Amino acid sequence: MREPAIAQELVRAVVAAVPPSVPVTVKHRAGWTQDHRNAPEFACAMVEAGAKMITVHGRTRTQGFSGKSDPDIIRQVRDALPAHIPLVGNGDVIDVAGYVRLREQTGCDAVMIGRGALGNPWLFARLREVTAGRPDPGPPGLVERLAVFRRHVDLIEALKRGPRMLHEVRKSCAWYARGLYGCNALRLRVWDAPDVAAARALVEDYFAQLIERQRRLGLAPESERGDMDREFAGDEAA
Repeated sequence: MREPAIAQELVRAVVAAVPPSVPVTVKHRAGWTQDHRNAPEFACAMVEAGAKMITVHGRTRTQGFSGKSDPDIIRQVRDALPAHIPLVGNGDVIDVAGYVRLREQTGCDAVMIGRGALGNPWLFARLREVTAGRPDPGPPGLVERLAVFRRHVDLIEALKRGPRMLHEVRKSCAWYARGLYGCNALRLRVWDAPDVAAARALVEDYFAQLIERQRRLGLAPESERGDMDREFAGDEAA
């Protein structure tokens, strides 16, 4: 983003190399630093070079994944681009409310979701319902979370090899328990697990305890975290 002329040359080269039926798109950030946020000008330069769609992440290059994504810079890009060029907004969308907020604040035509989907594949089904004007089905229950976790780890074991496999499984364990009662303690135990079988066993035991406690306390399978936290904490105190 510090050298838009070179970026234009790259886009023109790709446009020339692909069939006319293949649209070339560009994703970039708000700018290189907070003092050099040139996303509107950069996006227009990419369109001039032949890009047919632009995606903007609301952080700068130097921010990495720290701080907050700025929706205002995405709105500025939408205002600067020709109306026929689709703009995709990206950054900090982890739930339905975040999706709706980004669309409303920026006027973007679509939203790209990255890290917000990790351990949360249900987000897309929820967005499908909401954008179709139907009620939000809400988050999954414990049984569904556990079933998808098992499937995810099965795929990791089938597709990964070597030391990275345990690392990927450990991350999955943390993702599918995220936001649930006792998730931080589970995460610490999982990162000490010596192998995949041990990590899986920890998660199986964790969910089994939550499901049993949920049943014993008479909570609905889809209970919100706040309700579960209050009831579970009270149960432990008793």
